[in-house]
Amino acid sequence: MLMKKVFTFILMAAAACTLQAKVYTFADLSQIEGSGVTVASDGAYVLTMSTGLTEPMSLDGGGIIVSKSDLTLADGNGLKINDGEVIKFSDKARIVMNGLLEADVQDATITATDDATGTALGIRLFGAQSKAVLKNLTMKYVGITFGPDGSDGNLVADGCTFDSFNGKMGTSNINFTSESHGNVVNNCTFTNGQVACVACGSNVPCGIDITNCVMDKNGVSGRLTPAINMGLYGSYDINIENNVVTGRAVVTRTGGIAVSHLMGGEFTGTVTIKGNTVTDNSYGITLTGPGKVIIENNVVKNNRYIASAMNGGSGINITANTGGAIARIRGNEIEGNMWGITLIGPKAGSELPLIEVDLGTATDPGLNTFKDNGNDGTNYSIEAGNLCDLYNNSGSEVYAVGNTWNVADQEDLDAIEAVIYNMNDDESLGEVIFAQETGIAEVKTAAATDGRYYDLMGRPVANPTAGIYIHQGKKLIVR
Repeated sequence: MLMKKVFTFILMAAAACTLQAKVYTFADLSQIEGSGVTVASDGAYVLTMSTGLTEPMSLDGGGIIVSKSDLTLADGNGLKINDGEVIKFSDKARIVMNGLLEADVQDATITATDDATGTALGIRLFGAQSKAVLKNLTMKYVGITFGPDGSDGNLVADGCTFDSFNGKMGTSNINFTSESHGNVVNNCTFTNGQVACVACGSNVPCGIDITNCVMDKNGVSGRLTPAINMGLYGSYDINIENNVVTGRAVVTRTGGIAVSHLMGGEFTGTVTIKGNTVTDNSYGITLTGPGKVIIENNVVKNNRYIASAMNGGSGINITANTGGAIARIRGNEIEGNMWGITLIGPKAGSELPLIEVDLGTATDPGLNTFKDNGNDGTNYSIEAGNLCDLYNNSGSEVYAVGNTWNVADQEDLDAIEAVIYNMNDDESLGEVIFAQETGIAEVKTAAATDGRYYDLMGRPVANPTAGIYIHQGKKLIVR
């Protein structure tokens, strides 16, 4: 059995007479006494003198072992992973560096030793010289934390595979911990992770493109960690496009895509969430707090795996209790969720700014499609046929023209009103305007506030029966 020894080791850039940075390989590290790195040769480990052993020993079928203590590279030094390498981190092992991490390979793997799959850490990059280029790399169990400290450094992961992340390096497989921009996560696969796939803190400015990725059955721990979990802070744009985010289809708190502005400060960027397929999570897509988001052409389906509909289950949710959220929602397929779209914001009479949610106008139709969105509650039960396409739990007026609602006849305004919750259900809420009719502009004049009822063509009605009318300048449903 290989005896392990704890090392805390700082690798200097070069000889004491020079400050020139060096790029290390793992073979280089294995030759430095005290590094705690061992490299396999012909299926056996070549042990450094620091282990106290002189003969090679066979273990785990070969590869490279990083010992349990931090291996810290001096500032500016880089680390290069070569094609075909298999690097194994042991219990609590971590590499810390402030330089370039490069793995531009056809195939290489960073994983854990057999006895450390639940405890190995991974690689932490921090400081002004941090940068990461990862291509075709596989990471299993271990994670990467990236904190370039506001520099021009960025992380690019292209064609990589992230499997069974154990969650010991943080709340996401790739975790951004300080300001950076120009980050790219493209064409990557994330599977069976304990927590999120890609995330940054709520007070971390992070410009990033997350594109063409597959995120499948992550959130194994059941914690409140969506697959993509981005904080909104600073001025950088965030683009989340053409990803497939599939949950575990079990009751959990793990969501699909979340962006949130929770820590104060200003966010002046734009979030684009476009062309994604988000299914089988506790919720689909959500914006929490003030921010500008564009949600277009996504398939948001069967995001209903949460214990209570009062705690989630929305296909799309905009929550901004302090106001200031701006959302454009177009061309989405919203099906089989506990709620179609839910909007939560300041109520009528509040001094807080209202939210601005645009679901379509007469000249720019929404083109969203709603189908079978309902929950097990008494009001919106699928079994009872009482569905909820749009729940406006805010004081904001919302235009939602040009959508396909979950009703048999798209001209039946009473039927559409029945799948929408708004001012006509609770006077403290804003109206949802889902039909653009000739005459509405005329009846919203002083004449419409005289206590009489008017139809949607602006004609007075003496004895209103069941239908939709204008009364006191507002739309009114008579049942």
